[in-house]
Amino acid sequence: MTDHQELLADCPARLAFDLLAHTWDPVVLWALRHGPVRPHQLVRRIGGISPKVLNQCLHRLRDAGLVERLPRPGTPPHVDYALTPLGRTLLAPLTALGAWAADHGDTVTTAQARATG
Repeated sequence: MTDHQELLADCPARLAFDLLAHTWDPVVLWALRHGPVRPHQLVRRIGGISPKVLNQCLHRLRDAGLVERLPRPGTPPHVDYALTPLGRTLLAPLTALGAWAADHGDTVTTAQARATG
């Protein structure tokens, strides 16, 4: 293995690429941008995500230090999820990515249609 390949394998940018490789991770981060949310509210807010997949995503984001679980007292007790300060640092890049998609999404969709058609 060359030094260049070793650098690529350990590249810090790979963390971001791994995050984006999970379809729902950026969507869940974006859905939490306004503050703590209960899981069932996230399912409704996001649309198309199952409770099981949401749970897996929240665990993955929590393990990465991007989301925190906030137990709430009450009858019955419940839990909210919120962005950590580290998770909040991803909002600007996600905004930029969303802007890029808005600007170039039609071009990408046309290219994909041409490639499959």
